[in-house]
Amino acid sequence: TLFEKIFGRSIEVLRYPTVIFGSLIAFTPFLFKKWLGNTGAWIAALFFVFSPAFIFYSRYSIHETLFVFATILFFYFWLSIKETGFVRKNILGFGFSLGAMACLKENFVLFGASLGLAEGLLFLYDRKSPVTFNRTFWKGLVFGTAIAALIVIIFFSGFFQVYEGVPNFFKAFKI
Repeated sequence: TLFEKIFGRSIEVLRYPTVIFGSLIAFTPFLFKKWLGNTGAWIAALFFVFSPAFIFYSRYSIHETLFVFATILFFYFWLSIKETGFVRKNILGFGFSLGAMACLKENFVLFGASLGLAEGLLFLYDRKSPVTFNRTFWKGLVFGTAIAALIVIIFFSGFFQVYEGVPNFFKAFKI
């Protein structure tokens, strides 16, 4: 990892990314302040800080903490898209967070399916959609997904060194 190249190889260095991203997750409720309110954001942040499971997973060198961070960012950008549309910031955030989720765990598909089901049910319940499904929406969705696909190709090809690695991304879905 990048931390190994900078700080050398040790158990502490292997844990740095999860500790850093675990700490960052504690601040993510403040991204949602306009939806949660100030009090809600502080309460959510305190729940993250004092959660035994969260503390447990933030101590080990596993990718779940990074996946949770990417998922929270994805959800933030999805809510922003629903509110302001596919502006440049939302397209880039959507693409990078989706790409990070895809690179970290194959079950990102389950998250996407759950989000799609929830959005479909909200549409049926309200009989209207907060998202305007116009040409700009589809163009932004395609561009954001293309960014995510490029990230997957970059990482699964070893930064364009081993193109045979790209098909390995799909092997998990075959099972």
